[in-house]
Amino acid sequence: MDTKAITKEYRLTQWRQQIRDHKASGLSVREYCEQMGLSENSYYYWLKQLRKAASDQISKYQASNVETIQQPRAFTEVKLMVQPDQLHNDADANHELHIEVSGVQITTNSGYPVDRLAALLRELKRP
Repeated sequence: MDTKAITKEYRLTQWRQQIRDHKASGLSVREYCEQMGLSENSYYYWLKQLRKAASDQISKYQASNVETIQQPRAFTEVKLMVQPDQLHNDADANHELHIEVSGVQITTNSGYPVDRLAALLRELKRP
């Protein structure tokens, strides 16, 4: 990474915090900038730069996962780490459940609501 890129990343980090602080303050942009001695133009410039950086990161992520997204989805074998009768007999046990779908890993405990897990899996199954 060159010096320009490092400097920009540093400034983005500083402005990310400024914008978070503004949101937490409950003030208008004008009031916040006046109190902090900032230029409104600078505030909006860096807000735009942060949005662009976030958009670029999303685009890179999507581009790197295109192959995964386009793969046909199929059912996968599920292996239980405990015997099925233990899940019902040992009510106080907190067993972990590990699921991997299309490169997405989900880990939860055995007490997680089945309807929510089913909804999440349906979303992952969507093309």
